[in-house]
Amino acid sequence: MSGPVRMWQQHLTILGILTALALPVLLIDRFLLKPAGGPLPVDLTGLLIIGYLLWLALHAAISSAGHYAFPSMRLFPLHAASTLAAALALGLGLYVAGQIDKVQTRAKFEARQAERQKLAQIIQLEKWWIEGPRERPQAIGVVVRSTHSGRFAAGVQGRAGDYGNRVVYAGEMKPQQQMEAGGRIEYLFPLTYYGEEPAPEITLSFSLFPDSSGTAPKNIFKYYESNPERADDGQRFRAPLPAPQ
Repeated sequence: MSGPVRMWQQHLTILGILTALALPVLLIDRFLLKPAGGPLPVDLTGLLIIGYLLWLALHAAISSAGHYAFPSMRLFPLHAASTLAAALALGLGLYVAGQIDKVQTRAKFEARQAERQKLAQIIQLEKWWIEGPRERPQAIGVVVRSTHSGRFAAGVQGRAGDYGNRVVYAGEMKPQQQMEAGGRIEYLFPLTYYGEEPAPEITLSFSLFPDSSGTAPKNIFKYYESNPERADDGQRFRAPLPAPQ
């Protein structure tokens, strides 16, 4: 048997041994990386074996190419260099894949934010006013416009703020009305009182439902508050409540 053929046989034998090592790596992966419970149970099963198989594929390709290009090179230094090169290639590949995923995730997030911004502009409060004394309103009126049509619902709450933030009074649109695309609705909320304390924190809430004939792209919920913490919590839009007119 010629020297080159024997070298290739030895090379394939080394690769076969490395391939056979995938079984104990798989067992280690299954037993050591399974979820262990606790407050943050993380399932890492598959991470070790997938990494090993990727490294093995790179190692086989690099070492085979190296053996073909340098047939006289001894197998031990060839495989040692291939081991390092495969590890570096795997690390670089994972880094590049991570960066690509990061860019794609950011692009999806920005696209979703842009879409949410469009949804936030569908309902707009044109003005609102208080009938009666500010300290104890008799009714609260609003004028609201919408760029889309649908079933429209609205409500108002007055909260005690520093007095426990309990609801002092509330009002609701009854019955709900049909909003036309580009239309306006004016409504005067009759108020029901649940306490006597001051209610400086006023919240106006508006909802638009497409139902079967509306043009709204989805259910829209928008709150106007004195001090909104977030403009968008993923479900509801919030905007600063302007001064009453």
